[in-house]
Amino acid sequence: MLGSAIVQDLVAICDERQHGEQRPALTVIDEHSACGTPQTPRLFSRGRGAGLSQHVGTQEVADLGSAETDVSGASGGMLPQIAGNIEVLLCGRQNMPASAELVAAIAGTRGAWITTQQTLAPAAGLLTGLGSRSRGREYRIHPDTIKSLDVAEFAVVEPRRSRAVVVRVFHPDELRRRGVEC
Repeated sequence: MLGSAIVQDLVAICDERQHGEQRPALTVIDEHSACGTPQTPRLFSRGRGAGLSQHVGTQEVADLGSAETDVSGASGGMLPQIAGNIEVLLCGRQNMPASAELVAAIAGTRGAWITTQQTLAPAAGLLTGLGSRSRGREYRIHPDTIKSLDVAEFAVVEPRRSRAVVVRVFHPDELRRRGVEC
């Protein structure tokens, strides 16, 4: 209830900030599924123009709702508003296949050589020496990689710059054990 009221106030502030000068501001919504409201998509659509950076925390990307639309064209969730405004996506392991595939899609693809090899007896795997090589596309970060991230590993994606990497975050004590000054 309180979360709903705060989001409504933030939407009103965004509307006021559309005109005139404004200083940059930041909103953080953690555990979105607990406090998301029907007004939250409007906050995302209006916030960028109002100089409002927004951080949303959720367990699964799928918690933001479906990208599907109903017959009237209304979205099943706020996923389209968030996905359309992402500057940086920091994502831990996603167990839901749809979440991992969405993160991989946002990270994008890169050109790759696709190689095939002909085998004489498929069960034995005897190569004939024949095959093909063609240009194709592959995920920058594969959905299976996202589904298997370990504790303290994150996919970091900058869609606008076509950058995506997997990083590991170390506790300062671990870094000190490894001889790194912090």
